[in-house]
Amino acid sequence: GMGLGYAIIHDEVPVGTDPAAPEMKMVMAAGPLTGAGSPCSGRTNLTFLSPMMEKPLVVDAHMGGHFGPHIKYSGYDAIIVEGASDTPVWVKINDDKIEFNDASDLWGKGTRETARVIGEAAGAQYCVCCTGTAGDNMVRSSIILNDVNHAAGAGAGYVWGAKKLKTTVRKVASRSTGRRPRLSASTQPTTMKTAKKTIAASSSFRKSVCAKPRVLTP
Repeated sequence: GMGLGYAIIHDEVPVGTDPAAPEMKMVMAAGPLTGAGSPCSGRTNLTFLSPMMEKPLVVDAHMGGHFGPHIKYSGYDAIIVEGASDTPVWVKINDDKIEFNDASDLWGKGTRETARVIGEAAGAQYCVCCTGTAGDNMVRSSIILNDVNHAAGAGAGYVWGAKKLKTTVRKVASRSTGRRPRLSASTQPTTMKTAKKTIAASSSFRKSVCAKPRVLTP
């Protein structure tokens, strides 16, 4: 999803845009093989202008968890967060149906408390992606996370805090009932084999997996 995110930011967010401005966009994207069973493809990529630099530059932050795969199971490649709310909100997404709900009571709460409250309100079939106290207070190094402990940094929470966005929840679409990633039955096995062979042939992969353990001595 990184390439898609960079393309959207390049085309739609002017250079020099303040990360706290309503015109600022955050692209939450999944890769072309996300949700299709390919190794190393399950992460969600967040692309935006980071508030952690003197001159905001485009960055991509990554988080694991189920958020990315369920974007793809619903037939989408990305969610673009833009604009700003006057009051705190949380967003509920169920395929093409999107609801904006009041999050005033959650503003200032931590991620675990937010995930618990929103999880109970939305239902167990939803994946909760939220920010915590730091994001609400626009701390420049704040994060957002999903599934309680899968985090993306680089100031992603700051961007959500500026937009008064507390959490986004995606309905969990199953492999059987959801829309699958666009890989045909004839090409998917070949694509998976190619991906696995490419990873196995990587010198970096071999070094990390096959490296002998070292004992550090004073």
